[in-house]
Amino acid sequence: MPPPAAARRPARSVHLRPARFVRLRTAAMCRRATLFALAVLVAPALGANALADGHAGLRLGMARVYILADNRVRVSEMLALERAARAAGRGIWGHPFYAVRTPAEVGRNLNSFQLVEGRVLDAARVRTRVYLNFGPDWRTDFMVTLDAGARRLFRDAGFDPLALEGRRVRVRGWLREFNGLLIDTTHPEQIKVLGP
Repeated sequence: MPPPAAARRPARSVHLRPARFVRLRTAAMCRRATLFALAVLVAPALGANALADGHAGLRLGMARVYILADNRVRVSEMLALERAARAAGRGIWGHPFYAVRTPAEVGRNLNSFQLVEGRVLDAARVRTRVYLNFGPDWRTDFMVTLDAGARRLFRDAGFDPLALEGRRVRVRGWLREFNGLLIDTTHPEQIKVLGP
């Protein structure tokens, strides 16, 4: 489902002064052929390469945090800014297209980046993979998976995904279909424990 027209339009009322233009610093293509770039606001008064406010988009609610396993610098700070904007309903967070989904309703948003909150009903390791199941039928219900590389990053962070059974969590990532709906996690910052 494409984003609504209102969400695709640029935010004309946002003024980020003294920034005068945006420069794309880095760009990468993910395996889903989605282009990611870091938009850097340049403030000429501070020098040609000075950053006016690298987190303004998050603070204003005009962006979601998308973390790559090999670039997790300042992720806690970015997630805090996103959380504050979401709680205040700023920017995209005021539009239903960007709402945090439940496992029961996420199916309408296949092949898109989603935030999903729910309770892990079952956590299991099968061969080299960990599965977090959010419903009783792993063949049709929403689940989260971790491959061996992700498991190593979780272990290094002191985060045992198998201990999530019975816990309420928020997971972020690309929603796809395979034996039901799933999000592949590649690093611990994709999962936030919300409660027991």
